Amino acid sequence: MSVVVYYSKLKRLWDEFNELEPPSVCKCIAGCPCNVTQDFLKKEQRKKLMQFLIELNEKYDAIKYKILTMEPGLQSFVDKKVVKK
Repeated sequence: MSVVVYYSKLKRLWDEFNELEPPSVCKCIAGCPCNVTQDFLKKEQRKKLMQFLIELNEKYDAIKYKILTMEPGLQSFVDKKVVKK
């Protein structure tokens, strides 16, 4: 499966999940001091990146590890998941 097809399928799943369970939104007054929404969105982006990289075809390992070096803490997590596959 090509990366484009794989990403498109994964994106569709993410969109369906967001429809079923919309992201949390901060209920603070304007100028929110708690940053809940920003923190949540960052975590969601990291989770999606991990999902994408874990299932990525082996022929893309070099690119995968290049991306992982830019994201501290993700490489060991993805390595563990890939080994379990």
